[in-house]
Amino acid sequence: KVRKNWGAVIMASRKDKEALGAYIKNLREKKGFSLDQVCEGLCTSQQLSKLEKGEKAASKLLQDALLERLGVGAEDYEQYLSPEDYDRWEMRQRILHRIIWAQTEPARELLKEYYCRYAKDSEGSPWITDRLERQFCLSAWAQIRVLEKAPDKELGAIIDEAVGLTMPGPWEKPLKEQAFSFKELNLLLEAERYRRGGPLAKHYKEILSYMEASGADYLGMAKIYPKAAYLLCSSGPETTGETEEGLLRYCGHAIEILRNSMRLYYLWELLDLREQYLRRQPGISAQSGGGKRTQEIFKEKEGRETSLKFSNTPEGIPEEESDDSAYVYRITRAWKKVLETIYAEFQMPKATVSYCYLYTEKGVSCINDVVRIRRRMLGMSRKALCDGICDEKTLRRLERKETSPQRAVTVALFERLGLPGTLIHTELVTASPQARRLMAKLRWYDNNFETQKAEALLSQIRSLISADIRCNQQMLMQQEVNLQRLQKKTDNETYRRRLQEALELTLPLEVFLQKGEKYLTHQEQACIQNMMQGMDKESEEFWICMERFQEMYRPVAEGELLETVNGMYGFIMRYVQSELGNHGEYDRSDQYLQLLLKEDLRTYRMPSIARCLYARWWNYAQRRLEGIPTDRDLSGETELTNCILLSRLTKLTSNESFYKKELKLEKGK
Repeated sequence: KVRKNWGAVIMASRKDKEALGAYIKNLREKKGFSLDQVCEGLCTSQQLSKLEKGEKAASKLLQDALLERLGVGAEDYEQYLSPEDYDRWEMRQRILHRIIWAQTEPARELLKEYYCRYAKDSEGSPWITDRLERQFCLSAWAQIRVLEKAPDKELGAIIDEAVGLTMPGPWEKPLKEQAFSFKELNLLLEAERYRRGGPLAKHYKEILSYMEASGADYLGMAKIYPKAAYLLCSSGPETTGETEEGLLRYCGHAIEILRNSMRLYYLWELLDLREQYLRRQPGISAQSGGGKRTQEIFKEKEGRETSLKFSNTPEGIPEEESDDSAYVYRITRAWKKVLETIYAEFQMPKATVSYCYLYTEKGVSCINDVVRIRRRMLGMSRKALCDGICDEKTLRRLERKETSPQRAVTVALFERLGLPGTLIHTELVTASPQARRLMAKLRWYDNNFETQKAEALLSQIRSLISADIRCNQQMLMQQEVNLQRLQKKTDNETYRRRLQEALELTLPLEVFLQKGEKYLTHQEQACIQNMMQGMDKESEEFWICMERFQEMYRPVAEGELLETVNGMYGFIMRYVQSELGNHGEYDRSDQYLQLLLKEDLRTYRMPSIARCLYARWWNYAQRRLEGIPTDRDLSGETELTNCILLSRLTKLTSNESFYKKELKLEKGK
């Protein structure tokens, strides 16, 4: 019996490596890259070939670098690491957190500790033997020195060294013949920014062309293209050899990429540049926008036909196209002003000051912690969990972090605990890049209530993935039930019951309701949050769910790892704070709103800023209605207008319509 189980475990581990290898190979072949192109500066072609065949596993840093060279961002995954790798990952994220929050001295101290603990070789040499580790340290050090206002010459030397570690002679042949990760492209941009004698516009243009042809996913485009466009356009027509109209096109396309991805990377700077260039066009003056003109902007837009084209982001999200320069100027000024207002209120810089978002890795957990927490959640004894997999002594040492588990053992334990039998996965366990891209489009259509398009995409996704995998089944069921709810084809009780069925493919609801430490996958958390929307809001079950989520995320919110979970944290805690506000707990609701808003601004994320501003105003308005004293003075018209502008900026048309109705009601009071 034991021998048979071990055979199954080994097969599962092999399949895990084969699945990742197949995914990497599929991406590489789709992009037309050779083995040598993808691995240059990182590993040998023989090592990459073995990885693709599932014969060899890669280190986490190498695995992420290879995936990024193929256009996939690390934040798409949930990943499980050994204690040693997790400690190293956590330390990197804490360094990034301190840089993001401009805590230069604490960041400097922790980076030095990281270097001493992980980067020096055994003889104490100052050189880091692992090129990717050294590149991270140099990148972090450069950002710290930027905050400390170091001279350009020093910054250039740091960046040049970082570039040379994995990109020897990057400009010796066309970029299109090479494969670079987003981090590497960013370092090329930084090297150009600090180039002795000044940047070369042709290099910025080559990076822009590389990104346009790369087929990068929407977040990948947002991380590089807008920065390259800003650096090019800020150089001006004389330096770049471009006309102002040409630079305006670069600006406009970069802004559309950011709108499609709902990110703020260099957005304020690009809006500022576009405003400056448009102001010099005939018929446009500095008085053409802002102030009382804001409301007329919306009326003008609604009364005019607008053509649509599809952006060259792979998701094909439509972007607006208009030849009315006066309108573009006015909306540009309005967007710029609302961003400046929000940044000023929270005392944050309006300019993009770091690129830590390229190095922040999300969805990472320690294997040993997950096994220990999940086993206790499920009420399993060590004997029941490890039967046929390993002995109890091994499991006990694993849970105490006294040993790093073998990959095969981990896979078997995870499957018995209701977790995916893979140590790296997205919400879909599949080797199909197309399925993952379709999921991005599906979320877009969901957010805008375009249910027919979402339904068609879900059908396509179903045909591309294996429904035999439980977490895939869970995702398909959840999406199907959510679409039925949007189409008003189901009542609350049926909606709640169906979602509970989806959840319990991997985790009984009663386990979540119990007190104690929790580990849930992103999909399980999404199931429960959606279920809560169908529950009786006065029921004990609903309020236990509210409390459990707050317990889960309290340690993260109070520490230095919030950036690593901010997507899921925002999804869960926006709903929690909304329901707290609905039940009159305005102060607790506002505390979450303040944290969510600051986190989004610091990490350059747009999706929830308008929702948080609206919720904050709603809490304020309710206090006024109930005669509760408040030291805040918020104008309903101003706050709602800002929400409308931000919704238009992010192309969330359904949200924009909602805020317009609210504004109409506010004006009628």
